[in-house]
Amino acid sequence: MIQKAGKILLPFLMMVACGSPSGPFEGSWHARWFAQPGAFEGVGSDVKLEMYGRFDFLKDSLTIHAYGFPGCLFGADTLVHTQAWEMAGDSLFLLTDQNRRGIFYLIKEKKADNVQLQLMDDIFISLTKN
Repeated sequence: MIQKAGKILLPFLMMVACGSPSGPFEGSWHARWFAQPGAFEGVGSDVKLEMYGRFDFLKDSLTIHAYGFPGCLFGADTLVHTQAWEMAGDSLFLLTDQNRRGIFYLIKEKKADNVQLQLMDDIFISLTKN
């Protein structure tokens, strides 16, 4: 069950993006992925609902480092992913290789040193400026 959830969720989480090409998001951010207890039916209490990593924003690309571990809902491995990104309104988009908008995330809160994102109904990402 953990591996299945990780295989489904991790690709989405690895594509989280935040910012605008010339906006205040450029630089390095600490990242914390988390889910609320009970959000995933059938996941045992021994499964960790939290994972840490880093987002490195450049003007036209974002590199996400996700530090998975055994027993983590989001995945057991450390992954690194780079992709183009953009922000429009209250949403963050990853761009495909054809420069089309892909997965989007709702910006729940945006401050100079902290950003709160939501994916679907039950996955949250907190970014804190380094």
